[in-house]
Amino acid sequence: MERGKPFVVLPDRSSETFLAWLETHPGAEVIRRDRATSYTREIKQAATGTIQVADRWYLLQNLSVVVEKTCHQHRSCLWKCPGASST
Repeated sequence: MERGKPFVVLPDRSSETFLAWLETHPGAEVIRRDRATSYTREIKQAATGTIQVADRWYLLQNLSVVVEKTCHQHRSCLWKCPGASST
């Protein structure tokens, strides 16, 4: 992306499709992916030395889920704060 070159979006999320792509593209240096661990084995097998980068969208999405859950779990504490409005 930094060099303005296109990136690949695979047609499905199967490990077989991903492994086949890795084997036909041995020069891949950076793989940007979601945070699922399903491709870790394939990357270690076919693309040793490749840098794995977590996609920013997934990091932000995971953060928002955690913040929402935390706020929900502690909402009773928030209402106890002095000056908190119940509206």
